[in-house]
Amino acid sequence: MVALWGGIHDINLVKNSDVPVFLAHGDSDYVMPYKVGHAIEDAEKMVRDAVPAKYSAFASLFKFDVQTPTIYGSAAIDSALTARGVAHEFYNPVGYGLKHEFYNSTRTADDGSEIVFADSVQNKAFAFLYKLATGTYGKTEPVFAMAKAVAPSNTSDFEVSKPAAPVFANVTKIAMGDKNLSFTVVEGENLAYALFDLKGKKVMAGRASRGETVSLEAIAGGNYFLRVQGEAARRITVKH
Repeated sequence: MVALWGGIHDINLVKNSDVPVFLAHGDSDYVMPYKVGHAIEDAEKMVRDAVPAKYSAFASLFKFDVQTPTIYGSAAIDSALTARGVAHEFYNPVGYGLKHEFYNSTRTADDGSEIVFADSVQNKAFAFLYKLATGTYGKTEPVFAMAKAVAPSNTSDFEVSKPAAPVFANVTKIAMGDKNLSFTVVEGENLAYALFDLKGKKVMAGRASRGETVSLEAIAGGNYFLRVQGEAARRITVKH
């Protein structure tokens, strides 16, 4: 299940379920509570935010008395799923003032880059579902790091490097080419791959093994989702 900025009336529905869930919710949502509360808790604020600024004075004249039942939001659902040990992911970009349905919201990251939350939600949801479908959810591969050789103070010889404790990380099976016009398989044999446009239409598919390069030259420039067997789906931009 993919639950975008939603909630449920009875938290016991989650406590008795084993269905994997992807959750996305902003912590400034006043349409559906982020934790536990009531839907549309501030209807007057919703109206003020929805109308153009020149009509704000007129909108402030409206008063609403909206009464809704208690709703458990994504933060409460996340806690219940965690306690039960159900496979799930919770995307909650807190501190950005994100409200309900933050499809078109953008913010500036610490490094100056633009954060497009619609892309983040879609990418993360697709990646979660892909990992479930391929049986790779929760799995990582060990990457062994070598300790740096150190020169003892009483000799010019270097000590033999010793393996450090394993560091667990996801291993990338492909390497993207220049302008994303191709990708090369660097790990794995006979891997299935598929390319989808943003509407979910499959535009290309096939299989490739280690060392093979798949050309995307024939694909029109634009944004796509590339899914490779054993990897999380990734969003790419093809540039000609």
